[in-house]
Amino acid sequence: MKKGWGKIFVILIILITPLLLILNESGRSTGLSKKEKVEEVEYLYKTIEENYPFLEVNERLTGIDWLSKKEYYIKKAKETKTDEEYLGIISTMIFELHNGHTQILKNKDEVMWLYNIYIHNNSWQRSMVDVIKDEKVMNRYRINKDDLEGDKDQGDIENASKQVNVNARVKDIVEGKVGYVEIPKMISFFEMDKDEKLLSDYFNKVKNYQALVIDIRGNGGGDSAYWMMNIVEKLASRPYSNTTYLFLKDGEVVNKYKEDLKKVHKDPYESIENLDTTKLPNLPQEVKEKFKYYCYHTTTVSPKNSVGFKGNIYLLVDGVVYSSAEAFSVFAKESGFATLIGKTTGGDGIGSDPILLSLPKSGYILRMSKEMGTSSDGTCNEEYKTIPDYEVTIARKKENYLDDECIQKVLELENLK
Repeated sequence: MKKGWGKIFVILIILITPLLLILNESGRSTGLSKKEKVEEVEYLYKTIEENYPFLEVNERLTGIDWLSKKEYYIKKAKETKTDEEYLGIISTMIFELHNGHTQILKNKDEVMWLYNIYIHNNSWQRSMVDVIKDEKVMNRYRINKDDLEGDKDQGDIENASKQVNVNARVKDIVEGKVGYVEIPKMISFFEMDKDEKLLSDYFNKVKNYQALVIDIRGNGGGDSAYWMMNIVEKLASRPYSNTTYLFLKDGEVVNKYKEDLKKVHKDPYESIENLDTTKLPNLPQEVKEKFKYYCYHTTTVSPKNSVGFKGNIYLLVDGVVYSSAEAFSVFAKESGFATLIGKTTGGDGIGSDPILLSLPKSGYILRMSKEMGTSSDGTCNEEYKTIPDYEVTIARKKENYLDDECIQKVLELENLK
């Protein structure tokens, strides 16, 4: 009797041990063979090479020839035994692209944050909901139907936004002469009404001031509607405009995006062969050689319920400013809306949302920049960022305004002590 159970026990151990060897700390199997890991890394490399816009920019900025490291990452992926190890390898691989909009989503919270934004979007971004609803993706991130159905009602998001604390901060630097507004985040359309009253009331107070400082140092982005509607529209005494260009490659992902775009908008892109590149003297050479499509867009923001501020406006920036905060920096400088003071910004502020892709074997999601955005002369924003009109030695915020170099520069320019 004991011998029989002993044999059964040995057999069970033999059957179970291989599974235990590929369990991660959460108790789930990777579910991927070495062959599948190799295929997925190859898929990532093919996708990036054919669609991603900043390979050459990354090499110029960091010295990394990303495409040449393919065999290295294939070898590393084959050696992994757990989900955690495999995720670490492909995340590191994508991190070496050094783009804040391009990463492997690591957990359910990151995925659901995007889902809750895109489920209420009526533009092309709505198609990314289907990526999140993919069976492999839902299994990978442990998303169930209740998670998705619980966020269907737009009112839920609007009600949730009422719980968000006020984002902006206002205060006079020089009483009656220089106002100050700090914007830590470009909070979403559903939340930004939390700041609307505070900003409107303060703009009314300072409308006849000599100068106004808008501080977006440390602002990593969010929603460009915030700065357009809550700041520019409310301060402008006339329309302000700037023109930017977008460039796309000809990969499968890009063409899928263009098809999704056509379902809700007229496709603005046309062949780059129709573009007179002599009018864009700073356009990167690879755009002419490896990209297929382009479009240009003029953003105009006109006064709306504006106080018609007539004084000087200063925008304080640093290297953390990115995405939609970067878009504000580009707009403010090129349109003449504000004078920029601080350090060169973080970049990648020209363009639309990154795209989501589900990896075919693991179900992880790749979030990826899909277009190169340039200023009106062809300067790549991701490569050159936005250089302030006045650069300071240390752009860090200081609670004591008198110790803040950016504020000091404002007071110097305004001839105030």
